Amino acid sequence: MHAINTGRVLLFLSLALWWPLQHNGQTPSLSLSAAINMGLAHSHTLRLDKAAITAAWQHYQQVKDASLPTGSISATFSHMEVPADHLQLGNQDLTLGKRGENYMAHAGIRQTIFEGNKLRYARKSAQLLMQLSDLELEQHATEVAYTIAELYHDLYKIHRNIQVTQQQTQAIDSLIKQASDLYEQGIVTQNDVLRFKLQRSETQINSTQLEAERRTVQYSLNLLLGLPEDTTVVPAPVLPPMQDNSTLDSLLAAAFRQRQELKQYGVQSSLDQFNIRSIKAGQLPTLSGSITADYIHAGAEFIPPAGTYLTPISAGVTVAWNFSTLWSARHHISQAKVKQEQTLIQRDRLKENIQQEVNTCYQHYQQALQTIQLLQSAIDQAAENNRIQTDRYQYNTTSVTDMIDANSRLYQAMANIAIARSDASLAWFRLLKATGSITTSY
Repeated sequence: MHAINTGRVLLFLSLALWWPLQHNGQTPSLSLSAAINMGLAHSHTLRLDKAAITAAWQHYQQVKDASLPTGSISATFSHMEVPADHLQLGNQDLTLGKRGENYMAHAGIRQTIFEGNKLRYARKSAQLLMQLSDLELEQHATEVAYTIAELYHDLYKIHRNIQVTQQQTQAIDSLIKQASDLYEQGIVTQNDVLRFKLQRSETQINSTQLEAERRTVQYSLNLLLGLPEDTTVVPAPVLPPMQDNSTLDSLLAAAFRQRQELKQYGVQSSLDQFNIRSIKAGQLPTLSGSITADYIHAGAEFIPPAGTYLTPISAGVTVAWNFSTLWSARHHISQAKVKQEQTLIQRDRLKENIQQEVNTCYQHYQQALQTIQLLQSAIDQAAENNRIQTDRYQYNTTSVTDMIDANSRLYQAMANIAIARSDASLAWFRLLKATGSITTSY
């Protein structure tokens, strides 16, 4: 039931964030962790998982109830009318009463004393099924969190590209004004002005495409977060962790310890083992005890006089053994053992897949960090080149083509490093998913 309490906390956080969004139509900034909390609280998949946990809990209670005594009580009253109450048999003349009443009651209780521990195995199996439901909820929560993170990073990259494009447009407008002034002075040709205006048109086209992409990603993210469809979310900057000394071996160890799928196979293996034990228990005799009490009275009085009714009370013990299970259950046991072996094989195969996944994510993350370092040098070089070309253009010592190229390279480098940082952050997030620690880190 811990998962249900966690869900209530997430729902509270979601409502706290949703209220201003619903009434204002937009939010100036939404952090990644807040978006994940909102998505986890809103997810229909997780709500179904929580319902499955509740169903598993009720099933466990039903199994526990199966070990309690069973009992019943009943009472019967019958009234009899005899229209023809005279009967002659030879010399005998029999006359019956015109009517009659009869009271009968029965009460009994039965308790299983020994059944080969089948009920105990059933309770343990029900507990394991509850654990499987909890682990499935955790696994789906990881998948939901990662899906939200992907969309959030995509939205951030688009927003950052839009910002860079706006900055580039402002810079081009400044160049157009500068070129127009130089043209009036006869220093540059009209073709230079037209080239800058052409560059501005291309930048505007790119900005239009980015806006269309932003709306598409924003719509998908709003659905996952449970926000109104027209809400505009401005994502906060996403950066990889500043310091992380995790090694590949430590990440693999964390994955083997935390991945929900591995835990599920471990629980499933235990469940298979209890299934085998339960089948074997069915081959053993059963012992049960019972106590019954009856009341029988034939007469009109509801409270009869002494000596006119019977009250037999009995207690007994029953031993039963379906010995045909000694040979009929053999194949069921063999089938259950095969199923358990398949579970173990699937677990070993999953461990190999996890090793490959963690290693791949780790290498991509390291590559993303190196890319950021290289792009930082590139952006410094592009900024210096753009400054030099700007100075040269003012003195008409460089061509407009070189000027446009330097300007484009600078803003492309600015966009590339923002994207690289976002990619590194998402690569780190993907590594968290591979180790099964997304929901514990955000």
